[in-house]
Amino acid sequence: MTRILFFIFFIFYRYDFFADDRLIIQAPMTKPVLLPTPRALLFDLDGTLCHTDGNNYNDSTPKKKRIERVNELYEEGNTIIIDTARGSISGKNYFFFTVNQLKSWGVKFHTVRTG
Repeated sequence: MTRILFFIFFIFYRYDFFADDRLIIQAPMTKPVLLPTPRALLFDLDGTLCHTDGNNYNDSTPKKKRIERVNELYEEGNTIIIDTARGSISGKNYFFFTVNQLKSWGVKFHTVRTG
């Protein structure tokens, strides 16, 4: 259910996760809303925080500016959740691999959800 709502959010809302100091959300035909801090923020991994070619997760490379912004949001007291579909089709458990990869890139987070 969460993934469906998350998908609907991205289809119908314009967003900016990397705004100066607050998350900005704008529904179609409305004024932008500044969300209060702290808040829980969910980020996709592959294609958002890193470059990944297909399912070749071993060779993924971090998007450093985006990771810096996520780390700033973490330091501001926000809860950072990293969500990825890794393993959702293959059934392979990528949890520990993904956690170690994020740590090696210096990503600060509270929770990782895979598959």
